[in-house]
Amino acid sequence: MVGTPAMPSTQTLIHAEHVSRDYRLGEAVIRAVNDLSLEICSGEFLALLGSSGSGKSTLLNLMAGLDRPTSGAIHVRGQNLAALDSQGLARYRRETVKMSSFHCGWRKLIARSAAGALRRRLSACGLASGSSTARASFPAASNSAERWLAR
Repeated sequence: MVGTPAMPSTQTLIHAEHVSRDYRLGEAVIRAVNDLSLEICSGEFLALLGSSGSGKSTLLNLMAGLDRPTSGAIHVRGQNLAALDSQGLARYRRETVKMSSFHCGWRKLIARSAAGALRRRLSACGLASGSSTARASFPAASNSAERWLAR
């Protein structure tokens, strides 16, 4: 009997629902992340791209449990990060995100080889050098990342 091959199961690792993060700057309110909803499944490869000040670091801080959303919720492996106390968040960062402190932790999380691996993967897809858009934006971003990782 010939059947349809089973589709690989995708497990949701990170689920963000209507997440916003606001900061006060004097009288002004700056919305760094605005009503973001996303689902990241097991085995997916993602890259955050955006101009300076677009909310990339804020989003990473929220997913790492270093900051809390102004509204919305982030669940990692089904666990709501907002429900964790400071000890629970420290355990989450140590065991899940694999970081012990922000400044050195992100370097551990994003190893030096990640910049090269990302460049090779994008090159294989024709994104690092094939299009004029990629040529204009990717080299500057990768050089910036490599300089930051070298610190």
